[in-house]
Amino acid sequence: MAQVDTKLMTQAEYSRHRDCSREAVRKAVDSGRITTFGPDKLIDATLADAHWARNTRARVRGVDEAVPVAAAPQIIVAQEVGAATSYEEARRRRETAEANLAEMKQAEMQGTLIRADAVRSAWAAKITGARDALLQIPSRVAPVLAACTDLVEVTALLEAELRQALADLSTEAA
Repeated sequence: MAQVDTKLMTQAEYSRHRDCSREAVRKAVDSGRITTFGPDKLIDATLADAHWARNTRARVRGVDEAVPVAAAPQIIVAQEVGAATSYEEARRRRETAEANLAEMKQAEMQGTLIRADAVRSAWAAKITGARDALLQIPSRVAPVLAACTDLVEVTALLEAELRQALADLSTEAA
């Protein structure tokens, strides 16, 4: 296997290479935006330039002047496989989630979307009312049925009570 000859730099050398402060390089290393090697935290300039371009967001200096970011090629290293998502990926996911949340809030305000807990609560109240109505039927019709000897009349009374309870269930809650 061929060995790649890379020149590793100290953080001070890399800050001169990037023409930025040593503090900026230290912060990039500490936050994991660029990769270092060994206990001395040496930096491979080519790899670090790619990481810097991909993981660092340009800051605004003045009204219209932004800090230039070096356009380095995308380099994928074996160490990066399975690594944390890049800054742009995390930002894209966050902004997508915020946009989805804003759309859901707007739909809720327009009345085209309702909360699941509100639906569960309304159904629980409706089912409880239906259960209570059905359980009251025997006590309400028992005295009338006790005096009735005609089977057709008993059936009609029971059907009327059941239909009323089911009609109450099918009406919309106001």
